[in-house]
Amino acid sequence: MRRFVPLPAIVVSCAFVLSACGGGGGGGGSNGGSSSSSSSATTQSAEGLWSGTATDTGSGTTFNAYGVITSAGQTLLAISSNGAYFSLAAGTLGVTASTVSSTDFVTLGLGTGAATVGTLSGGVTSRFSIIAKATYPNNVNDNYNLSYDKQYESTASIATAKGTYTVRNSLGVATGSFSVDDNGVLSGTNDACPFSGTLKPHGDGSRNAYDITVNATTGTNCTTQLANLPGLATLAALSGTDTTKSLLLMATRQSGSVYSVFVAAGRRN
Repeated sequence: MRRFVPLPAIVVSCAFVLSACGGGGGGGGSNGGSSSSSSSATTQSAEGLWSGTATDTGSGTTFNAYGVITSAGQTLLAISSNGAYFSLAAGTLGVTASTVSSTDFVTLGLGTGAATVGTLSGGVTSRFSIIAKATYPNNVNDNYNLSYDKQYESTASIATAKGTYTVRNSLGVATGSFSVDDNGVLSGTNDACPFSGTLKPHGDGSRNAYDITVNATTGTNCTTQLANLPGLATLAALSGTDTTKSLLLMATRQSGSVYSVFVAAGRRN
């Protein structure tokens, strides 16, 4: 997991990665998993809101991970330390019986840059846990230990997500804010870089997931240009100690070997 930025470098990197450095809004996940009675012979499901840890097997460094896997296997997991989100794991997950796998799993830093595609394999129990390893070239491996979060079972609506959110860095300092209006329009500023976009419930809105697009293409402090990035969002308490919910925004797009990446978590005002 050498692509993850060590904590002391997070604030420094945020100075030149534009709004994508928007972290904060709570660290680790809220473990609301419930036990499953399904046998391993029954096809399990990876769909859900998941929280837990991502561990670099080389250094032994562990980070918090929180994100969404849709019914189609679209996966976006935001990586955080001390409540600041600074990286994203993405891919398409498939499930065979109780085995989860992906051939396009990547770990991405913020902004725009090259990334190495790896594979992921492990086990999944519906609405309970995912324990898997992501393997990359040169023996750079990451272990994921994730638990299902029942907040996924809340319905999604623009009315629910509407509001203003404050983004904070790993030191707890506000670095910006964003809002969602009555029409699902996203707008805000982070690290002096304005960003905008749209938000709508994913699918039929019966689960706590939103489809988003993100733009950060204007402003003299936007050192990385991010245009029409598609992604997912969720409105949840991002740690077991949170008393207020955060809107976690995750978006990425691939163009050849280059990925554009945006991650921001804003705590509701």
